[in-house]
Amino acid sequence: MAQENLSVVLHSQGDLRLENLPIPEPGPEEVLLQMHSVGICGSDVHYWQHGRIVDYDVAGARGVRTGGEGRISSQAS
Repeated sequence: MAQENLSVVLHSQGDLRLENLPIPEPGPEEVLLQMHSVGICGSDVHYWQHGRIVDYDVAGARGVRTGGEGRISSQAS
């Protein structure tokens, strides 16, 4: 399995970047999903363009993650 995952990361208003991030190991009672497809919603676009939604503003880098489809790739033992 790959050690890194191509991810969309929002650093600040208007600053959206593709970055390779490490794939985490699942913790107790967690699973790791291998994603098939993902989507981006209007709230994500608004957050990227305006840097905030209501009282939530961009404070440091964060991944953009909305909905997706995948399968369980591994789980904690």
